[in-house]
Amino acid sequence: MDKEDAARLESMEIAAALFNGIGYLQMLVWRCFAARHEANMIDGLVRLESALLKTIEMRALGSMQGGPQHVTHEDVERLQRLTVLVSQWRAGEELSPEIEPLARQLFVIVGGNASDLPAGSDADPP
Repeated sequence: MDKEDAARLESMEIAAALFNGIGYLQMLVWRCFAARHEANMIDGLVRLESALLKTIEMRALGSMQGGPQHVTHEDVERLQRLTVLVSQWRAGEELSPEIEPLARQLFVIVGGNASDLPAGSDADPP
């Protein structure tokens, strides 16, 4: 490899590092943004569980209007499982592969639109 080829290769490596670096910095900014809200995550999940149980109770009494129409006790059990997994993860354990699918499923059950979520995590990071 002559000097020109070596310089061209080095320039391409620098350009690739800069291009990829921008993406990593963007992910880091979003991660920091999300981290500010993680402190309230468990409390929010516990409040959601309470609200879902109340929704089921009120729906059974015929006094529920609006809200998630098809939430079940099994969904509440899924939410309890999710809360345990997230608590373990926040305490330093590895991110369970169950978390994302459970969160996606519950998001839709509670009334979220699946198209508002990013694509699934089937792809490995670069």
